[in-house]
Amino acid sequence: MIFSYLKKSVIVPLRLYSLTLGENQVKGVEKCPEYIDLCHKFQEFPIEAEKVIESMKVYRNFLSLDEEKSILEEIEPYMSKLKYEFDHWDDAIHGYRETERLKWNNENAKILNRVREIAFPSNVPQIKYVHILDLAKDGYIKPHIDAIRL
Repeated sequence: MIFSYLKKSVIVPLRLYSLTLGENQVKGVEKCPEYIDLCHKFQEFPIEAEKVIESMKVYRNFLSLDEEKSILEEIEPYMSKLKYEFDHWDDAIHGYRETERLKWNNENAKILNRVREIAFPSNVPQIKYVHILDLAKDGYIKPHIDAIRL
């Protein structure tokens, strides 16, 4: 089971979704792990595709099913009230609903701290809020550079 809400978040990138079905190989790229589906546009940029693949780390079974369930149970009541949006201020995301959360129950705060310890260098200041992004089944995120906030 994969996070319904957090699997595509900026906390720990796990997968790039493809506009092509089942095709995840790029000409000029030796190996593409099975958990990455590269967008067909990467055919034009094999060097960048290789950099994307090399820069990603996937921690298998990082969260238990119980931990995943705990986070979902905490955010689902709020997220289910939100409508999916199809217009984003920079046109980077389509078919999404999002929020930010500061306070978490003790169990989930521990889980998120584990994510922070792996995802962010200790010398980098972190924002206090956790960004939660839920994509609709037909939602997607275009390649983009996130806006910087402190």
